[in-house]
Amino acid sequence: MIFDLTSDEIIQRGKLVRELRSPSVASLYGVFKDRSKPADLLGSGTFVQHRDDIFVLTARHVLNDYKKYDYVFHDIGGDGELMYPFKGNWIGWSECKGDLALWGCFGELFDSSKIHPMPLIEPFGSTNEHEDAVFLTSGYPDEKALSLPFAGEYRTALHTAMGKAATLGSNPDHSFSFYCANDIKYFGMSGSGVWNLNLHKCESIADWSPELSTFSGVLIQWVQNGHLIATKAEVVKKFLSGSIEQLRSQWN
Repeated sequence: MIFDLTSDEIIQRGKLVRELRSPSVASLYGVFKDRSKPADLLGSGTFVQHRDDIFVLTARHVLNDYKKYDYVFHDIGGDGELMYPFKGNWIGWSECKGDLALWGCFGELFDSSKIHPMPLIEPFGSTNEHEDAVFLTSGYPDEKALSLPFAGEYRTALHTAMGKAATLGSNPDHSFSFYCANDIKYFGMSGSGVWNLNLHKCESIADWSPELSTFSGVLIQWVQNGHLIATKAEVVKKFLSGSIEQLRSQWN
């Protein structure tokens, strides 16, 4: 059981999950109309795919100020990576309903990229709290595009936070929280996907593999004492079921 694992062993398993899931992690940037400034980081998110369409799932508050930008881009980052433009409008749920947003992408631009969206047929986990559940979230905090804002070349570093389940979030119907061992507040992690390593479901560590990790929610905020608040996977799934078709209808 998880009780037999040391902190270092848990962290090592978390690294394996991050390696598996990081190609679907998005960093969201805004570029000003006059293109005179480096792109501003808006937040993080997760690339998801439904049929032939690709989307970015994030938190609504990440996109609330998007209208001040002429272009908004996203990518998984890395030295010399290019940012890709979003497609059309976005759909969002208010904070009281879950603080979620979905934006479509130009899928044809991803063919030569390192991005691998998460297929929505992949099962979402349940966030019924378990005292031994360990959660992980990854994003691109505190990063600025370099001096070629419209060319889109920039450097980012993927950061990961992980920790045990804590109390329910401020809105127990929609959110949950988990405790992060390193009490650092990263600006730009909002909207990141949260994964449950599902270590607690295994009788022994030999039974565990990174593929057992499940999507458990979307990070809303980093609060005091290392607690992170996230929207529950059950709420995210409900949001996606209607939002995807709403976006498609707008494109048509």
